[in-house]
Amino acid sequence: MIRRPPRSTLSSSSAASDVYKRQAVIQFQRPAKLNSFREQDTNELNRILSECSSNPDVRAVILTGQGKYYSAGADFASSVKPQRPSTLRKHVTEFNQETFDAYLTFPKPLFAAVNGPAIGMAVTTASLTDFVIASNTATFHTPFVALGIPAEGCSSFNFERILGAANAERMIVKGEKIDANTALEMGLVGKVVPDSELLATAKQVAMEWISAGRGRPYVEAGLLTKLREVNKQESIALGKAVTDVKFFRIQMAKCTARGDRTGAWVFWTLVMLNPLLSRL
Repeated sequence: MIRRPPRSTLSSSSAASDVYKRQAVIQFQRPAKLNSFREQDTNELNRILSECSSNPDVRAVILTGQGKYYSAGADFASSVKPQRPSTLRKHVTEFNQETFDAYLTFPKPLFAAVNGPAIGMAVTTASLTDFVIASNTATFHTPFVALGIPAEGCSSFNFERILGAANAERMIVKGEKIDANTALEMGLVGKVVPDSELLATAKQVAMEWISAGRGRPYVEAGLLTKLREVNKQESIALGKAVTDVKFFRIQMAKCTARGDRTGAWVFWTLVMLNPLLSRL
């Protein structure tokens, strides 16, 4: 008999999991914030993934979002606070590496059911799953250059491997937003279906994968060590980027544009204090 674990949520109900027919469905449940990830949300997701890893009743995991968005990616404004650049750099480097390593080292088949727009780390983590099923309303956008950050989530290597050099440049360098059918043509997505059929299709794909005894393709291809090294180097580069005044100014402008006074104040403070904090 399949054990149906209690729903696991944060106080903001940012993530929940359920198990049925040996598949765990993990849903991002922060729709008011477009399912963007604060650090606490990422920690909660990693905890649920760890539980699924050790649960013998779980043979595969499906990730999806609640509401119109799959996920708007990292919520920098809710995660950053004024501190010494060296402290922030170390924390971001280690946290980013751990975040993507959780996907890379997950020992069971992992699927993404992308129900709407996916931005930044939502795209790169989806690319680290074994198969992506997209709703016809889904879009994929990695605006790294506009955000003042380098490629992350192994995309500096993995996108060219999956999509080819020209398409990787469209995503990473040009920051082009692509729709589901374009993502299918590129190879980022394996199947596009109407929104009403998304989760049922993802469960069917997962069931067929399990029945065929398939594992994780990049592990079977001997790429795990390479991907983890790429993640390590990207995380170091990200740690440097997010302690740069250019990044602070970009984030301050974005917070101001969307009326987030608290976030704008945090990044304004970082801009003002950076010369002093950098000497500490």
